[in-house]
Amino acid sequence: MQKTQGATDWANPASAARADDGRKVVQFPQRGLGADAVYRQWRLSAGAARQYSMDADQIEYRFIGGQVVPVGVLELTQIDSWEVPESYLRAIRNRYLHRDAQGKVAKALAAALGCQAFIIGYHPTCTRFWIYNLTKPQGWTVCGADTYGAFLQRLPFGKG
Repeated sequence: MQKTQGATDWANPASAARADDGRKVVQFPQRGLGADAVYRQWRLSAGAARQYSMDADQIEYRFIGGQVVPVGVLELTQIDSWEVPESYLRAIRNRYLHRDAQGKVAKALAAALGCQAFIIGYHPTCTRFWIYNLTKPQGWTVCGADTYGAFLQRLPFGKG
């Protein structure tokens, strides 16, 4: 992937650095991680009873015949250790499936989009990943960056 040359004018989204195929390669870095924290805090205080809000961390999609085709809803969680005990992974899974609504919402969103939902654990170096299919649970898969990239490329169209 080649990055385009030239400075980015952050006030003009059209000037963002782009790969050869037109994708943005930088997402306004001066905003930093958690740039939507102010809105999120406001949203929590603005909701009336029985109004809920949650973001999906990522929705993977493809363009097929010029149409957007969702292929996966990903809920991301950072795992700081290289090796983690099964009890740690079980606690992550239980948080998504039982404690919080996050897993239920991710599965409902994936069903509505016609794809599958996953929990993706990632090491901060992005060299180790843990994959758990929320839609079709089969336990955790642990892999490196190349295998994870191949997993993303193979996400099935439809409910798989």
